[in-house]
Amino acid sequence: MKKPFALALVLVMALSLCACGGNTDGSTKAPESTPAQTQASSQAQTQAQTQAQTEAQTEAQTTVAPVADVKVAMITDYGDITDQSFNQTTYEACKEYADANGLTFKYFKP
Repeated sequence: MKKPFALALVLVMALSLCACGGNTDGSTKAPESTPAQTQASSQAQTQAQTQAQTEAQTEAQTTVAPVADVKVAMITDYGDITDQSFNQTTYEACKEYADANGLTFKYFKP
């Protein structure tokens, strides 16, 4: 029972590798397009990029909280903020971010 199952599994794996094979004629040349197709394609790409930028700007404007409402906090584990490891790196990064953006920052040690 195990041998036929193993043989079938090996066969399926070999066929799956064959299915992932690439182009065998060696040509990598892209199909030629007409100037009208190229212009329509570039216009579509430009419109898509403009729409994506507009959506990103709209989303950024709606998700930004007022600066007065934002506070940064960090809770350490059993280590201290001078452990020259994760806690110290995180503390320094949070402190620098809060100072650069005019936010309040506190850290807590359990």
